[in-house]
Amino acid sequence: MTAFKKFDLRYIIPPVLVIIAGLVRNASSGFPLFLMLPVTVCIALYSGVYMSLFCGILAGVFIDSVSALHDGIFTLILAVTAVLVYYLSENILRKKLSTALLLSGSGLVLYSLGMAIISSGGFVGIFLRMLIYSAISFAFTPLFYLIIKAGDKRA
Repeated sequence: MTAFKKFDLRYIIPPVLVIIAGLVRNASSGFPLFLMLPVTVCIALYSGVYMSLFCGILAGVFIDSVSALHDGIFTLILAVTAVLVYYLSENILRKKLSTALLLSGSGLVLYSLGMAIISSGGFVGIFLRMLIYSAISFAFTPLFYLIIKAGDKRA
């Protein structure tokens, strides 16, 4: 019995949560939920730097696998975001729900602004549509936060 170690939930829950959010994002037709950014932010608040980086890369791969250009830009953006949020939460910010909401909300607004600038259509219409999708995704941030915090024994 001593050969088997008890598995630690804080190493299992984050990748499973990213995979579930990725499947929901890729399976939704015509309604792209941007769940990857809130998931990555909540994971980075309570995980270590390597788990944050791994989950950021995994979330980016899910987005890049179905994007028009397979250049890996979302992987890079989410990996850098995860590591940045980890260092902010370790050195400057507190690990609270308000921090997760602040970082997720600002990231989703910046993502919507960037996608509206890149798109060739009307700026205002695309930006407002992206903000609506971001607001729906933002509503899931407390759920992801509570799931990650429940799996963390240090919290």
